[in-house]
Amino acid sequence: SGKSTFVQYLVGHLISNKKNLLSALKWLELSIRI
Repeated sequence: SGKSTFVQYLVGHLISNKKNLLSALKWLELSIRI
């Protein structure tokens, strides 16, 4: 619910900012591990 919405927001943010794709993916990976 809340997490899903946040993930969707991150995905949309990534599409708009491909320059930060690598950093965001790294952060997302850490979030998934937790």
